[in-house]
Amino acid sequence: MSRITLTMELIQGVLRGEEAAQKIILQYYDQYLNSLVTTMTEDENGNKHYQLDEDLKIQIQYKYLEAIKKWKVIKK
Repeated sequence: MSRITLTMELIQGVLRGEEAAQKIILQYYDQYLNSLVTTMTEDENGNKHYQLDEDLKIQIQYKYLEAIKKWKVIKK
């Protein structure tokens, strides 16, 4: 897959509520969000177990999309 680039057009698409743009921007931040919502536990034998909190990830994604809608575009 090609590297996603955040462009003004993409951001404006999110501002307009375009679902495709929202999916792309969430995909851009996917690995970062996964790192934020993954917890590590260790069992009695010292084995590490990683667990992704999908509910928390969805909450963060929703809040992020809502925050973008409040952005103001400053034209130079």
